[in-house]
Amino acid sequence: MNTSHPVPPGSTARRRRIVSLLAAVTLTSGALAATAAPAQALTTCAPGLLGPAVDHPVGITPNRTITTDLNEDGHADLIVSPGGTSTSLQVLLGVGDGGFQAPATVTVPEYIGSPAVGDFDSDDHVDLVVTNYNDPSFSVLPGNGDGTFRAAVTTSTVETVYSAVSGDFDGDGADDLATTNSSGSVHVLLGDGDGTFQPPVDTGAGAAMSEIVVRDFDSDGHTDLAVTGSFMNVNSVEVLLGDGDGTFQPTAFYPGGTNLWGFVGADFNADGTPDLATLDATTNSVVVLIGEGDGTFRTPVPYAVSSNANGLAAGDIDGNGSADLIVRESGVVDAFSVLAAKGDGTFQTPVGFDPGRANLTWAGTGDFNGDGGADVVVLGDGNGVSVMLTSCTTVPDPTPPAPPAPTTPKPAPKPPVKKPVVKKPAVAPKPKPPVKPKQPKNAPKPKQVQKKVKQVKLKWGKGAS
Repeated sequence: MNTSHPVPPGSTARRRRIVSLLAAVTLTSGALAATAAPAQALTTCAPGLLGPAVDHPVGITPNRTITTDLNEDGHADLIVSPGGTSTSLQVLLGVGDGGFQAPATVTVPEYIGSPAVGDFDSDDHVDLVVTNYNDPSFSVLPGNGDGTFRAAVTTSTVETVYSAVSGDFDGDGADDLATTNSSGSVHVLLGDGDGTFQPPVDTGAGAAMSEIVVRDFDSDGHTDLAVTGSFMNVNSVEVLLGDGDGTFQPTAFYPGGTNLWGFVGADFNADGTPDLATLDATTNSVVVLIGEGDGTFRTPVPYAVSSNANGLAAGDIDGNGSADLIVRESGVVDAFSVLAAKGDGTFQTPVGFDPGRANLTWAGTGDFNGDGGADVVVLGDGNGVSVMLTSCTTVPDPTPPAPPAPTTPKPAPKPPVKKPVVKKPAVAPKPKPPVKPKQPKNAPKPKQVQKKVKQVKLKWGKGAS
C-alpha cells in the first residue's frame, strides 16, 4: 500500500494542497511530461535514468514511510515509521534538492502500528495519526506547520486498528478516518473538526480487509473507498461509493487475483480518472483495473512480475503524465522493478533496479528534488532509507524539422472604386423685387391736390336757441 492519500475535491483547498502535496507524483498522473527546451531538442524522464541510491540514516529499523509537506515550505518530507515494539518515529524534512535535514525524533504513547496524515483539527497544518500496536486505539499528534507536533491525543476503538487512511467522507471539510481492524472489517470514524472523532461505523465491506485506497471513483465529488486484503487469501477488490454524508452504497466486487498483497490507486492512462492495481502473490502478477469514471472498472489485466514480488507503489517516474508501477522484491539483486505506463492503461516490460539494500520491506515515491518526476524511496536491511532520484535528460530531437510552409504572394491591391458624382438640379433664382426709378434732384414736387370742402352756412330760424 502506498503512503500518500490524496483526497477528492470538495474540501478546504489549502488543506488538501498541504496533505496531498505529492499526489501528482506519488499516486496520480504526473504534471510534467516535458520541460521547456531549445528548438529541435526533447526533454524526457525515463525509468533507466534513476540515479544511484543515496542512504539517509535514521537510527531505527524502518518499516514504512509517508511522503508529505510537514513544514509547508513546498518541499517533500518523509515520516519514517519503525516496526515492532517502538514508541518513536523519525521525521526527515526535505531541502528540495533530494537531500534532507538531520532526522528528528517524534515520540508516541503506544507501540506504533501504521501511520497516516490528515488535517483533523481544521487548522490547515498536517497532523499525524498512528494506530497503536496490540491496543484498541489510535493517537493523533496535531501538527504545528513547522515539522513538529503537539502532544498526542488517544482515541479508543472497539478493536485493534491495523491501518488507517484519511479522507473527508461526509463533506464537512474536516478529515475523517477509514480503518482496517483485527476482525478484517473496515470502519469509518467521522471527524468533528477539532481533533476528535465520532464512534466507528462498520462500512459493510467484506472480511479480511487490510488495504484501503481513498479516491473519487464515480466523479461525483464524494470520497469513495476501495479495499482488499492479504488475510485469508482475499481474491477480490471491493469498491464502496460514498454518498457524501459518511455513508456508502452497497459494495461492488471486482476480481483482483487470488492472494493480494499490494494495493494502489493512480491514473495509469492519463484520463483524469483513478485506476487501481493489486499484487497477486499466487500468480506473480500485477493486476490492473482501469476506472471508467462512473464507479465501475474494466476487466482486470494481469502483468507478469518476479516471483519475489511482495509490495507495490505507484508514481510517474518517466514524466509522461501516466503513473508507473513500482514492484518491491525481496531476496534478489534487482530489489525492485518499474513497469512504465504507456499512457493508454497498458505497461511496458519491467525494468529492474538495485538500491544496494537487501530484503526490502517498503517502497514508496515522492518528488524529493522538485523536478516534477517521481523519485523512489525504499526500506530494507540497515537503519536508514535509500532514495533514488529521477533524472531528466535533454536530447536532440531525432525528427527533422518540417520545411517551412510556402508563402503565397499577396494579390495586387484592387484600384479604388470611384463613386459616381450625382449633379444636383439647378435651382432657378428667386425674382428680385422691382426697383423704383430714382427721381432727379431738384425735380419739382408734385402738386398736392387739396380738396375743397364746400362750406354750408346754416341759417337759424326763430325760436332757435
